[in-house]
Amino acid sequence: GRISKIKDYGILIKAAAILKERGLKFKLKIVGRPVMPYDFEYFKKSKSLTKELKLDDFIEFTGFIPYSRIAGYYKEADIFINLAPTGGIDKAVLEAMASGSLVLISNLAFKKYFGGHDLYFKHGNANDLAEKIVKLSKLPIQEIESIAVFLFNQSRNITT
Repeated sequence: GRISKIKDYGILIKAAAILKERGLKFKLKIVGRPVMPYDFEYFKKSKSLTKELKLDDFIEFTGFIPYSRIAGYYKEADIFINLAPTGGIDKAVLEAMASGSLVLISNLAFKKYFGGHDLYFKHGNANDLAEKIVKLSKLPIQEIESIAVFLFNQSRNITT
């Protein structure tokens, strides 16, 4: 992916701070790199916010990952989080679903594909995102697996 303002990583970093304050143990991997000149400044601000909130042990900026290796990151993830605003169907969300990951998103374009599963957070709201992460982390493993299988099957039915 690309590190850019539209991806709203600041909200994700703030949600991570909330989770840390609540005593949750986690590792957040932000995959991608800045591409456009203005993205480099946003990337710098995101890393500064991570340091300011003392999250260096919790957040890893992995940098560029070739497309041929990205599926492994999706499969390794407990939750794939997409912070883009409502718009079209984002292929990164589809790829995560097809890899068997749980997804949390603020893009309501996916609503009809989620079968009533509560996999949304309010766009731009770090508190709501943190709450949804906590809620998912408390689900029994059988329910998590059931949701992941449902998402996998749905990913095969979505066309962009």
